[in-house]
Amino acid sequence: MVNCASQKKYSSARPIENRVAIRKDTYLRAADLIIGEEKLTIAASVLDSSSRGLRLYVNSSIRIPKRFTVILCNPHSTHNCELVWQNEKEIGLKFIS
Repeated sequence: MVNCASQKKYSSARPIENRVAIRKDTYLRAADLIIGEEKLTIAASVLDSSSRGLRLYVNSSIRIPKRFTVILCNPHSTHNCELVWQNEKEIGLKFIS
């Protein structure tokens, strides 16, 4: 017989969110990064979003500059952005005005 009192309790709740703007999961939303005066275009996928920024999957090893433009699809919108962090295939960015 299992002693239920000795079993560890696990919570399925998400960790506490410390962000100013709550992020929303997105489902295969496409985005393009437009970089520099040359208008270099890099395809990306939106992993999650908030009213203040995005987390993108970028299938490129190029170093992303501090400031660039993102064009989002479905619905179409354009945002000036600033890079917050970058790892091998993901970037975090915030919208700037």
